[in-house]
Amino acid sequence: MSLWIINSSLATKIQISLPFREVDSNYLLIDKTALKGNIGVLWGVEKLIAEVADTYSLDYTFYSKIIDCECGLNRTHESCIGDSGLAFGRLQFHKATFEENCDGSYTNEEDQIKCGAKMISEGKGKAWSCYSKLIKTLTDK
Repeated sequence: MSLWIINSSLATKIQISLPFREVDSNYLLIDKTALKGNIGVLWGVEKLIAEVADTYSLDYTFYSKIIDCECGLNRTHESCIGDSGLAFGRLQFHKATFEENCDGSYTNEEDQIKCGAKMISEGKGKAWSCYSKLIKTLTDK
């Protein structure tokens, strides 16, 4: 069983009505499978990643690990600059790669997240070094 631990004050704020077990007065343990269709427990970029992953039939954990490796989920999209200034954003797109494969704006976080999922679903995941590293890690186990 996959479990998530979430802060109980957050659960109260978002009015969770899922089966849970109280770990202590501050945290709840929730069966991750009970969250399917209850995406509201995620927020911000993680919510967007989950929605986009679902749209493209990607595993949320797999896709979020790629994004976390490329830039970090705790940084702002705008602060993610790599490859000596050639790569930008949460998914570290090079402008030419984005323009060849994507719709929308190269600098827009949501457009990058959608395009990354689209590219991975089309078999173009090797555009990201973190995708290849994660695949290698999974196949070495």
